[in-house]
Amino acid sequence: MLLHSFIPNRRLLLAVLAGIAAVAIKFLLNSGQLLPGVDGPYYWVQVRSLLSGNGLAFDDLPLVFWMQALISYLVGNIELGVRISDAVLPALSALPIYALLKTTRQQWIPAFAILVVLLHPVQLFFFTGDFIKNAAAIPVLFFIGLLLFKWDQKPRRAWVVLLMMIVVGFSHYGTFITCLLMVSFWAIFYLRTKPLRFWIIASAGGAVFASLTLLVLTFLIPARLERLFEFVTHPSRVFEGPYWQLMFFLGNDTSIIFTMFIGQAASVTLGYILFRNRSKIENSKLSLVASSLTTAFILSSPLVGIEWASRFIALSFAPLLLASIVMVATLEVRSVMKSGVILGALVLASTIFLAPMGAKASAVSEAEYRDLQQASSQFVFPKNSIVIARHGLEYLVAWTMKTHVVQEETVLIEDLSSYDSVFLLTTDAPVNGYIYGEHGKVDFEKDLMPTSGSKSGSNGELVYSKGKVSITKIR
Repeated sequence: MLLHSFIPNRRLLLAVLAGIAAVAIKFLLNSGQLLPGVDGPYYWVQVRSLLSGNGLAFDDLPLVFWMQALISYLVGNIELGVRISDAVLPALSALPIYALLKTTRQQWIPAFAILVVLLHPVQLFFFTGDFIKNAAAIPVLFFIGLLLFKWDQKPRRAWVVLLMMIVVGFSHYGTFITCLLMVSFWAIFYLRTKPLRFWIIASAGGAVFASLTLLVLTFLIPARLERLFEFVTHPSRVFEGPYWQLMFFLGNDTSIIFTMFIGQAASVTLGYILFRNRSKIENSKLSLVASSLTTAFILSSPLVGIEWASRFIALSFAPLLLASIVMVATLEVRSVMKSGVILGALVLASTIFLAPMGAKASAVSEAEYRDLQQASSQFVFPKNSIVIARHGLEYLVAWTMKTHVVQEETVLIEDLSSYDSVFLLTTDAPVNGYIYGEHGKVDFEKDLMPTSGSKSGSNGELVYSKGKVSITKIR
């Protein structure tokens, strides 16, 4: 009794402790000298550019970078600021999760759900340090879910849902598409019994909103919008090279494969339970669960092409767990509670099983990074230069050497015409030079020795070589 007097809300305390534990685990995963994965330094470069007053160094959706810049300014360190955002921003999902589950009979359920969402293997071993924007935008999906959950009680919240959609639209495209699917399916399910007038108004409002959002994004970040237009105008390309044909040859994508199987199986299972209990749940909540399960099933499909699959499958866990949370919060049925606990236990068990593997390896080794830092103090690129480097290395070059960069795998000759000097930086053995291959694409696999029959490129001049870093002047 004495202990109970010091803990007036045990449910809230457990939820707070669960959130703190999840944030601490994230910090452990991203606390190395280099962030896990390929794109970590990309965030450092973007934030440094913002804090320097130059806008974003690379065209992208800006909201997450603005938040990272604010955090970095407050703590006085860009690298630390990005790490804090990586750990803290995804944990904001705990707020709507707790709000959804705060009236459940068992006090441990909100904390358990928070752990399941924040410690999902995709959150820890796929997103950490690499897909920071993806993870940072996911809490918005849960906030939208909370708004739709309460729609029948407070139906005049359409403007708040639209505001949330704008927020996620300026954060991450994949999460925006996920939320758009969920809200669209929710509207279809919710309005299924409404008169035609409601359908016309809802369709018109949705069309206006989508058009305005795309128009604003077109002016702000035209380069990033190209992929979204490609997705909309050529939807068949989404299914080119389906994931199921390649998933067993993708190395360490174990967390994605797990999420795909769970997404397909759990969506069908929970859908069946929902259908059996549909008369026990009010319309807005029924529509939310149905739309979330439909979205999760589509995103986790193994039929999606490899270019989109891993990101879509990774995001599918969020609407799936939202559906499970809403069912537990709404239906006092043993099968619902049992299925929710089993799903959560499977997620946490997979996280524990994958824990020895840790987060993804960084794009470069720490030895390469030290040599790159040394090169930055000994070699200075001339003004109006651009450096070509392999993916994962290019952003680290931009971060340490403060120069323009382009990815080796995608560069074309015409991309480089506006620069006075072009360099190639590698962390492999020194090379003599390179040639431009067919269709203007740089052929970096062939060593060009001085010959009179070379193609339209020129012999490279090795200008720096120390340790693991080599810099070759191509032009």
